[in-house]
Amino acid sequence: MKGLMSAVAIVALSLALVGGIVFGLGDDEIFVSPPEVVAEEFVRALALGRVESARAMLARGAEPWMAARQVSASLRSRLGRIDEVEATITERTRDAAVVRVQVDGERRDADFRLSIVRESGAWSVAGATGLREVVNSTRAGR
Repeated sequence: MKGLMSAVAIVALSLALVGGIVFGLGDDEIFVSPPEVVAEEFVRALALGRVESARAMLARGAEPWMAARQVSASLRSRLGRIDEVEATITERTRDAAVVRVQVDGERRDADFRLSIVRESGAWSVAGATGLREVVNSTRAGR
């Protein structure tokens, strides 16, 4: 019984340490994916039609700006197969970032910005600038 209590204490201490790092110290790169990785994964999820995965990366209140299913279908239609997604931070504060996303697609390339915010210790997509133009564009060439 003493061994079980020790094991429970070690697990509890480990969880407290991780929680302290993530929430107390504002970790955004050790245990939590950094903003640019969240942006890349969000765009890849949309481009692959994984709408539920993309929705899971949205910040609270972000859904009104984006009908994920329509954006996903339009993105796939306009860009074709995605060859590469590269994101770089252009602005950053402790709990918010603006990330420039460059997408190399089979049919054409795209360049837009995503607003990323920290919620409950993790980064989430809060908005987009230029994504609407990409998905509504009728140009098919690169």
